[in-house]
Amino acid sequence: MKKKVVILGSGGHACVIKDIFETLGFDEILVMDETLEGYLLNVNFTMHERQKYKKTHQFFVAIGDNQIRKRLSSILLNEGFQFASAIHPSALIAKT
Repeated sequence: MKKKVVILGSGGHACVIKDIFETLGFDEILVMDETLEGYLLNVNFTMHERQKYKKTHQFFVAIGDNQIRKRLSSILLNEGFQFASAIHPSALIAKT
């Protein structure tokens, strides 16, 4: 099964997350933002078009502002979207 993800946001945090998904071997990485003008990334579509990707893609909210990230995550959770995890393979966690 192909791994597909939609990243919500197009700023600096989204760039880091996109790199992680590329490293993890995702087959398709799309970027969604409120406008089609991304800050750092090419934006594929706006948030208003999210429903057409609900059954085929996982989602990741890559907005730096905690309050906005929480609000958008809640909206997606309430609508039944599936979320992807972004853990870089080189990440280390201390024993303590």
